[in-house]
Amino acid sequence: MLQPVGPLPESVYWRRRVVAIAVGVGVLLAGVWGVSAVAGGGEDPAVRAAANQGAEAAKPSPSPTSSTEQPPPSPSVSGSATPTSGPPPSGSTEPAPPPPPPPPPPPPPGPCADQAMKLTAEVGQPEYRVGQRPELRLVVANAGPLACYRDLDAGLREIVVTSVDGGTRLWSSNDCYASTSPNSRLLQPGESQMFKVAWAGRTSAPGCAGKRTTVQAGDYLVVPKLGALQGQPTPLRLT
Repeated sequence: MLQPVGPLPESVYWRRRVVAIAVGVGVLLAGVWGVSAVAGGGEDPAVRAAANQGAEAAKPSPSPTSSTEQPPPSPSVSGSATPTSGPPPSGSTEPAPPPPPPPPPPPPPGPCADQAMKLTAEVGQPEYRVGQRPELRLVVANAGPLACYRDLDAGLREIVVTSVDGGTRLWSSNDCYASTSPNSRLLQPGESQMFKVAWAGRTSAPGCAGKRTTVQAGDYLVVPKLGALQGQPTPLRLT
């Protein structure tokens, strides 16, 4: 195919090929130039570049706000849409929780424990003359934190007079005047009950047995008792 074939010399055929190729190349270049001229409007490239630069300079610069992206509008919810479950929107009013139930009522008062009882002995005055009738008092108080019942029977309440060392029992309010009468009382915390007696200043024995004699001048102790409970003694002087 590349080797020329014919009656003419080989160089003739080569020259013809060269001429054909040159003509083809010329036609191709002319077409390319024509297309470029049509696209550029026949203007000089330098002139066209200067015009393009002037047009770019004449364009207004975009404002800062125009370049800021605006958030897309939130989609509207149609009235027929079913609300989804979840926490209530901010600002909505939630129902107030129900109030706590009231505390149970306290149990009814029971009997007073011995540890809640406080016994005190009091005297009308610290000093009496022999022959006078000293006023002696027994005070029973509820020293516990709860109200309670305590039997203050006359047979349980007792005031005892002893020697100053506590070794000799001289007199008791129950020796000659003992009686039994149930007397259950409700004592509130801190509440006290007082019982007083006038001592004749004479000795006594349980059951009011034996001879009673006048107590001589001296220092003595007044001891408060309630059944098996005993309080601190209080001094008493006879002159």
